[in-house]
Order: sequence, then C-alpha cells, then structure tokens
Amino acid sequence: MKKICCLFLTLILFFIFSSKNVFADSNFSTDYNVTYTIDQNASTHVNIDANLTNLTTNYYASSYSVEVGFKDVRNVTVHDSSGTVTPKINHTDKGTSIKLDFNKRNVGYTVKQNFNISFDTTEVAQNFNHVWDVNIPGVANQTDFSSFNVSVIYPSFLGSPSYIKPAPSSLNIQNGNQLSFTKQDLGGSGISISFGNFQIYNFNLTYHLKNKNYFPVSTEIALPPATNYQDVQIDNIDQKPTNVRLDKDGNWLAGYTLTPYKKLDVKVSGKVKIYLSPRSRIKQYRTG
Repeated sequence: MKKICCLFLTLILFFIFSSKNVFADSNFSTDYNVTYTIDQNASTHVNIDANLTNLTTNYYASSYSVEVGFKDVRNVTVHDSSGTVTPKINHTDKGTSIKLDFNKRNVGYTVKQNFNISFDTTEVAQNFNHVWDVNIPGVANQTDFSSFNVSVIYPSFLGSPSYIKPAPSSLNIQNGNQLSFTKQDLGGSGISISFGNFQIYNFNLTYHLKNKNYFPVSTEIALPPATNYQDVQIDNIDQKPTNVRLDKDGNWLAGYTLTPYKKLDVKVSGKVKIYLSPRSRIKQYRTG
C-alpha cells in the first residue's frame, strides 16, 4: 500500500565579489519546516517555510528550485520576505519542479533569505475506507540541511495511528492529532503512518477443474484461509463440494468428484477482513 517519495533541492548562485566556483552547501545553511495538513477528504495542504542563511559575504542566492516527488501539485503559492513570487512550475518524470526568483538579493554574513512555498496534493494520504495510509517523503541529501522538521496534522476522527514508521518512541505527539519529526526521523525513506486496524475486501474466485481421464477422479481446491492476519467469510460456492475438510496445515480444502472428461468451473465469493496487526486467535469459516 504502501507508496515511497524525496525532495531534491537545487540552489542557483550568483557571485558578488568572486568568480571562484564554490559549492552551495559551503556558502549557505538551509533550514526547513514543512507542515502536511490532511483534511477529511484525504487531500493534503503542504506548507514549506525555509531559511537560507549566508555563511559568507561573497555570495547571495538569486534563485531557488525545489523538486517534490508529487505529480499532483495544485494551488501553488510562493512568497519571500519581500512579497509574492511568481513560481516557474515544471512537471518532470520524478515529480514537479518549483522554481522561484527572489524579489531581493540579501547580502551579508549570517543574513537570512526567508521564503514560503505551499501547495495541495492528493498523493500524501490515501483513504481505503477502514484504513488510511499517509506517506511522508524522506530527505534525499540530509547533509544539505542544517535542520529539516516535519509536522503532520491529521483529522481528529481518525484517532491514534495504528502504525508509524519510524517507531513512535522517536516522535513528538502533540495536541492529539499532530506528529512531529526531525530529518533523522525522516531518513532517506521517509515516514509511513496508518490509521485503522482492519480492512474489508470482497473477493470472487473461479477455479477451473478438468478431468482428462476416461475414469472418475477426485480433486480438491484450496479456499482462502483464516490466519492471524485475516478472517474469511464464504458467502457462496457455486458448484457445491462433496465435502470440505481442514488439513494439518490449517488449509480448508473443498472436494469434488469429476466424471470422465468432465470440465467444471467453481465460483467462490465472500469477504476477507485483513488486520494490520496479528491476532492470537483465528476465527473459523462462516458461510452466508
């Protein structure tokens, strides 16, 4: 269900006093605070507050480009400390690139260039009825950032998360429906959060049976099993079996006798309830 995404950052530099080629990460420190606010329809508003701090007097940032791993990016707005910025948006194979040209060139040691990017996307949270999945992108190159903090705000009706990666012990849970992470929590693979303890699916299976012999044969089909992770309800078996038995491995087997050269299609329909965490007790089959 789970889906994996990363932020790729490109800083375009303009020299002030020197034409020497110096890498961006040695001239600026970068701090990010990103908030993902998920609404009741599973749409997510992403807000990026960022600071570029000059570590030298020789360079300033004229432009900045962020590539996010989402193809669905809507309602993009960009501001810097001097006002609104019109972004240049380009869709790529990896996602969406958002480029901004700063209104003002901030020069001087420890001088900060502040900017904000916000947009909406449907690619962070997924509503699967009884289960919601949330996937937060990781950081591609952690050394590019002095700090990278993420907050996830989710609808209170979802209750407490049933699954969080990384482990909840490393997280700061606030206000009952907000999670906070650092760049160390994010890592390169990001964060996965699930809400809800189970999911229900309908299934329809068809088994094709054939006797190629000139004498009757007996055969069996394996029905979906009940396990520590799932309950199974069989609603209907079209072509009733002669018997149903439980083998030593816990599999349910339905038996059929086929006359010579007989073809038989057996259709099985029902429901399966899949649990996020294993249970110690397994429910037996129920038939509708």
